[in-house]
Amino acid sequence: MKFILIILSWLFCNHLHCQSSEFIEFDTFHVDVIRIPAKECWTGYKPHYRDYDIVKHLTWNKIDIPETDTKHNFPGLDYSTRIGFFIKSKMEVKKSGIYELCLTSDDGSRLWIDGSEMLNNDDNHKMRKVCDSIFMAKKENQDFELWYYQGFVDKYGLKFTTKELPDSLFQNVIDTLSYSIYFDENSSNPDSLQIENCKEFMMKIKCKNIDSIQLSGFADSNGSVKYNYNLGMSRAESVKELINKFFACQSVDIKTRSFGENHILDDIVTSKNRRVELVVFTTKLKNIASSN
Repeated sequence: MKFILIILSWLFCNHLHCQSSEFIEFDTFHVDVIRIPAKECWTGYKPHYRDYDIVKHLTWNKIDIPETDTKHNFPGLDYSTRIGFFIKSKMEVKKSGIYELCLTSDDGSRLWIDGSEMLNNDDNHKMRKVCDSIFMAKKENQDFELWYYQGFVDKYGLKFTTKELPDSLFQNVIDTLSYSIYFDENSSNPDSLQIENCKEFMMKIKCKNIDSIQLSGFADSNGSVKYNYNLGMSRAESVKELINKFFACQSVDIKTRSFGENHILDDIVTSKNRRVELVVFTTKLKNIASSN
């Protein structure tokens, strides 16, 4: 499941630091630094890295570390290799729309928003850029987390950028587009806000541009495995009904499936687990976004 943003410049927007797109704002980036054992510097992100001692805490106003030779220390540190970074902030999407996200790094990096992975540019490699697109509904106070690490040699660098894509470019830049719809506990009917966000999403992409839609239902871990499987399926079917109710998508192949309580995103904020992931598949014509 991919999601993407492009951050071109940093401005101050009231108390927030605004990266590129005027419709996406970030608070200060809080950076926890860890040292990675030499034997693990070739493996990319591992969950147990979160248990390592934090050796330094940094604050950034932007994520824009240019490609630099490791003979120069990493900014704010006394060393330049065997470093891991957990970068956290709060993100606000001020306008519903389709956004492109890009993550460029040497070595690896990964991006999560509200616990869902958006970009994976991990493992050892030279400066490399990974981008993808996602519909993002207007929303405040989203959890932003980025992992980045630098192994041994010979350069380091990290950039994160976001931009809004014009609706007219949709068919030109997107192979797949993902969006999640959330549910109350034990409910298979989305509330009015979720319905409105779904309608905005569908208005952006228009059914005529769609080859197929995959709806995957999920549940939290409360209840039996069978109950959660059935609940996930009911949620997927509910979203299918919603799509066909408001849009002329009857000719589009809409598939539903359930994962039940599998793929738990958050053990504490369980509302993130009660969801339907909607993936739209389109025919990619010509990628002109990178030249704009």
